[in-house]
Amino acid sequence: MATTSFDAQQAIEKASSSALPAGWHKYPTHRGLVLTRTITAGVSALLTLAVVALFIAYSRDVTSQVYEIIAVILFLALTLWLALITVQGIQILRDINRHFFLITPEGFAQVKGSKVIGFPLTDLTRVRLVRDLYGVSLLLTHRSGEVIRVSGLRDYGQPTEIGRQMIAACSAIYESQGKSDAATDQPSLNGVKPKKA
Repeated sequence: MATTSFDAQQAIEKASSSALPAGWHKYPTHRGLVLTRTITAGVSALLTLAVVALFIAYSRDVTSQVYEIIAVILFLALTLWLALITVQGIQILRDINRHFFLITPEGFAQVKGSKVIGFPLTDLTRVRLVRDLYGVSLLLTHRSGEVIRVSGLRDYGQPTEIGRQMIAACSAIYESQGKSDAATDQPSLNGVKPKKA
């Protein structure tokens, strides 16, 4: 199968600088979602740190020192994790225009600042939308067999719509190349092949 010409960097520049061509879909990072997550994580980190400080200040029992040390370590680890989420959110908010998801008729790109994940759609054999502990992700099976996780779809506010657009774009590519819905490498959302309209 011939691969389509898709240059993720050129597509990103075009999507960032001008109006989108027909058939292109750009999902910018939802500022309110990132701001809410950042504030929540920051406040939670401060509260967790306060709990650690109170725990240390009021612990006087010598027999339970091992448990206290373990509890302090766990709370400090939780505080560090929440602080990292806060810092990441602040970095996204400082450069929010460089965080978006782009789907074109030839390929897709997820832009997170300087980090870009992008492929021609013809390189994908399966597309799955997965909900997990951390949010919503796309699991993409590359033609080579490698499974790629594209995470953070909730940041764009409409993860299911992104999954549907990926399927529609993949289906259009396969149909334009004469593939039928019964093709074994037809991309699917959650294992279900898209139906023709």
